[in-house]
Amino acid sequence: MKEVTGYDLNAERYFRYFENSIDAGFVADADGKYLNVNPAACRLLGYSKEELLNMSIKELVAPEELDKSLAAFEEVKKTGSSHLETILMAKSGTPIPVLIRAFKIFEGEYVAYCHDISERKKNEKILKEAKHLFSLITNNMLDVITIIDKYGKIIYASPSYTDLLGYNPQEMLGKNFFDYIHPHDIAKFTKEIELVINKKQFRKLECRFRHAKNSYVWLEIIGTVSLDTKGQVEGGILCSRDIGQRKFAEEMLRASEERYRKLVELLPDGILVCCEEIIVFANKFARVLLGVRKDQTLVGREYKSIIHPDCKSLLTENFFKKGSEVPLIEGKYIKNNGEPIDVEITGTTLYFQGQPAKLIVFRDITERKRSEAHLEETRKTLFEREKMAIIGQMSAAMAHEIRNPLTSIRGYAQLLKIKDYDKSKINTYLDIMIGEIDRANSLISDFLQLARPKETNLKEQSIVELINEFMELFLPYALLNNIEVTYETQDPLLSCLLDKNQIMQVLLNIGKNAVEAMDSGGKLKIVSGYDGEKHVFICLEDNGQGIPEDMIPKLGAPFFTTKEKGTGLGLSTCYSIIAAHGGYIDVKSTVGKGSSFTIYLPAK
Repeated sequence: MKEVTGYDLNAERYFRYFENSIDAGFVADADGKYLNVNPAACRLLGYSKEELLNMSIKELVAPEELDKSLAAFEEVKKTGSSHLETILMAKSGTPIPVLIRAFKIFEGEYVAYCHDISERKKNEKILKEAKHLFSLITNNMLDVITIIDKYGKIIYASPSYTDLLGYNPQEMLGKNFFDYIHPHDIAKFTKEIELVINKKQFRKLECRFRHAKNSYVWLEIIGTVSLDTKGQVEGGILCSRDIGQRKFAEEMLRASEERYRKLVELLPDGILVCCEEIIVFANKFARVLLGVRKDQTLVGREYKSIIHPDCKSLLTENFFKKGSEVPLIEGKYIKNNGEPIDVEITGTTLYFQGQPAKLIVFRDITERKRSEAHLEETRKTLFEREKMAIIGQMSAAMAHEIRNPLTSIRGYAQLLKIKDYDKSKINTYLDIMIGEIDRANSLISDFLQLARPKETNLKEQSIVELINEFMELFLPYALLNNIEVTYETQDPLLSCLLDKNQIMQVLLNIGKNAVEAMDSGGKLKIVSGYDGEKHVFICLEDNGQGIPEDMIPKLGAPFFTTKEKGTGLGLSTCYSIIAAHGGYIDVKSTVGKGSSFTIYLPAK
């Protein structure tokens, strides 16, 4: 067995870290072409590993970010490290903002870890919008907003200070809020502040506040406390309203409601409000989408009346029998003329005119669904065309492979017909003809196995026992070819549901290929174990000639082979058998160093 060195351990640790990193990892050469990628990179961008290994930095970075990203790559080459924020393009065309940390690991080889910052960018946008919204609200609302520190000093005063209290908001900064409270109200205000400090709560409070003209205005103050990281009060946010103008405020509130109503009417989505499954409000666009004329109405109708029969159970269950929030779902409505429309729907619970109600927001996605159906139909058509092309290629290759032995048989048959040979010569020719017939028969058998794989007879099996039986069959052949075979396994090892004979056929085929790849003897290492997720694996690793990197993705394709006299059907059969078991084969190889074929089977 090979001695494990510290370097090997470090390399193994690096490989495991790279492969298991939650961040997308890319290893690139000096030209930016990818040499290796980890599973996280495939998940992030939606490409397979094989696709990414045929790409480079220039193909993944968003065009507008390319110059900046290439400059950062040059910095890594010069300084050994770099980091930047940029945008990668997923296979679907979706831009993904990422934070990249890149390092030089060897001369001409660089690694980059890409952390998805989509959520952070989204949160930054939300925060920016929230700040803008806060500014809009406080700059335009009639109530006075005051932010004070724990000593009562004003650190923010809304513009409404001018209209309501006659003060310039900027002049109020740094002043003590308590100094403006009427002397007769100081005691109750102080008591309220003590309650805030002790119980960290603020109740509604009425008091008189000095106007800029030295008169006093009755205010209703509602506030909340702000806490520091240790949970201690660091200040408060106060919302003050002139309660002497309640009637005026109520009128303004009705005007505000009217503005919101107009806003709802102008939204490009249909909006419905239902109380006890009866539509009590519908905006203009809801009526348009459902084909309701001006002389007709939606209000007063049952919500079920607009639902397509196929979706009644789904929609009524989600909107009226579950929780308050309804996630975005797809369904169908019926227009007034009976025409069905595909819709995307979401909803929430609210109070409408004092009653609990359900707010339903929907949009017409009929055209989108038609486009998706057309796209799927196009995909199926292309798939059928591709399938027919493959069948044609396989048939042509099969005809070529069978024609060779038939040509030999015909040639020797003609020789036997036109000349008299002695018995030994005839027997030699007959042996050659029989061998060619057997070869053609083997080709046909492999082709039929590939086209119509034998049905798997799955039984719970021990992988260790299976490999031990394989070793008994395989060792004499390996020793005959001067091949040293070793076997290692984890303990305990989970059992699998598998067809013993078929898996044995796979092992013998891959093992035979490994022996043929080591012309003058070598070592074949077999390792079995559990990948820690859902698969038991069997790895056959040789130190033979290796397989060129560009050929690895083609392995398993019928009639593709790296052997001079091979047909590729054996390995195709192996791939077919493992796929029928619900597993897969992973191949890694380096030219001149060897190859490893790892078979993954679902653990029981």
